[in-house]
Amino acid sequence: MILLAVVLVLIVRYLNPFGTFLSAYYTEIKIFYVCLTYTIVLFVYSNPKFIKTYENHLDSFRIEFVICAILCLALVYNCTAAEVFWTSSRYVEAAVVWPHFVMVNKSKQVRTVVFVYFAALGLYRLIYIADWGYKYYMSDHYDLLPVIPGSIHPLVFWILCLTKVVTITNDKKSWFGKNLTQSDTNGIFVIQVPGGFDSKDGKLVLIDHCEDADQEAVATLTQKQEMPPVHKT
Repeated sequence: MILLAVVLVLIVRYLNPFGTFLSAYYTEIKIFYVCLTYTIVLFVYSNPKFIKTYENHLDSFRIEFVICAILCLALVYNCTAAEVFWTSSRYVEAAVVWPHFVMVNKSKQVRTVVFVYFAALGLYRLIYIADWGYKYYMSDHYDLLPVIPGSIHPLVFWILCLTKVVTITNDKKSWFGKNLTQSDTNGIFVIQVPGGFDSKDGKLVLIDHCEDADQEAVATLTQKQEMPPVHKT
């Protein structure tokens, strides 16, 4: 969903890369950026390996409602079609991160690659914010329109870090947002399930080779198998 929203952003922002010609550099960068994004989307949707990993039950954020609201808001403050599309692209770009944030919140896990992805988005926006500050310092002028949505990305990133990432060190030490410990024998991982299988006491569930375990299999295991506490021998 994020990829499709990014494609929408590029479509409405770069409707005519040759219409407002500033330099060959800007035109070439726009064309390269659009082509690269379309290529990534094509690879993702044409690769069976990625399609099988899509979790539809977690990807439930209705971003189309947000996009419709953004379009209506853009119509209020802009007159021409180009201005409406450009303004909409700014706010849609700020909103594309929310589906991923909601999906991470529902899955109760943050893998290293997800953290790096959000860190890259946050760094990308921080560079933009520094550029806005530089332009204001040099020319005593700034455009509030891109500043407001551009500040949302770093804000979401820090919210994610404070709520989901700070307690997770890497993929092998976390599963469904719960802390894992590794016993000294046979590479067995032990996961503490809060509340366990009843509402009073927690139980310990053994998961062999957690990094290779399938999510559905682990969920089934945590529901059906009850193990006594494991003591070090």
